Amino acid sequence: MQPERTARPTYLRGRATPLDPLPDVPLGLCGCGCEATTNVKRGRPLRYLRGHQKIPRGPLAVEVDGGYDTPCWMWLGAQNGRRYGEVGNRRVGARMLAHRAIYEEMVGPIPASLTIDHLCANTLCVNPTHLEPTTLAENTRRQWADGRADPARRQKAKTHCPHGHPYDEENTRHANGRRHCRECGRQQSRAASRRRAALRETAVALLDAGDSNPGAPSPPHDSSEGTGSQLSLGDRH
Repeated sequence: MQPERTARPTYLRGRATPLDPLPDVPLGLCGCGCEATTNVKRGRPLRYLRGHQKIPRGPLAVEVDGGYDTPCWMWLGAQNGRRYGEVGNRRVGARMLAHRAIYEEMVGPIPASLTIDHLCANTLCVNPTHLEPTTLAENTRRQWADGRADPARRQKAKTHCPHGHPYDEENTRHANGRRHCRECGRQQSRAASRRRAALRETAVALLDAGDSNPGAPSPPHDSSEGTGSQLSLGDRH
């Protein structure tokens, strides 16, 4: 019997992984258990019929409560640099945005003059009930109205610095319109002090080594010094 396929859209079924043959299926019958006779290649029966050696690996989207009226279908596949899901489209020979591909498959074609607005404000969501075709101007107006277009929105959402220190009132310093971690500043200051102390210790050690070795050769000097051949500063041109 062939493995059951889900009723999800094609883009949500995911890629496939090899299926191990059943141990009680004799050679000459398909290893998936469908009891069909396989073809013979180079005098030896194949283990599977074509396409029966793979099963769906799993969905490329998972339901998550994103704060909207209904759960979001968060994309688990490839993403682009703007955190939008991407899928391959063999029809056009290029990649396209996952939410647009699923909307076209489950709802219908998107007019060329319209773009897709995520009503849930989750760019990785591919739930067609959360997607609405709208003009670019209206989409931009909505993003500025709810704060999605704010360039500092992602930074404001961070509660800790890159080193894990909290951005609370005690540990945060504001300067030039940005937040600065006080603990990171203190650690950087202590590290700079240690580097300066190490340089001073190295310099002192070199001076002590020179004083303890008086027989060391002195630096070379001009042999003409004291002979009257050296020009004075006033004679130089």
